[in-house]
Amino acid sequence: MKQMNFKILGGVVTYNPEIPRFKENLKTLVNQVDKLYVFDNGSKNIEDIESVLNHYSDNIILCKKKKTLVLHMPLKVLWIMQTKIVLIGYYL
Repeated sequence: MKQMNFKILGGVVTYNPEIPRFKENLKTLVNQVDKLYVFDNGSKNIEDIESVLNHYSDNIILCKKKKTLVLHMPLKVLWIMQTKIVLIGYYL
């Protein structure tokens, strides 16, 4: 029987997150997934978000949007981007 190799992919949607809380959540999430996508909905503190993400390895991908997306759109994008994944979605 063929063994399935699953990867765990996480998605976080942000909009002007409180940076201390954002850091705390990332520290927890990054250890639970193989790759974490952060979808930003046009935050005014995007420079702070980028600065926080620069301290992490390549398993965090930032997707910036100037326009606000509804929550289900980033999660659909995550589903389409990968095959054989277990999807975890977060909203911060």
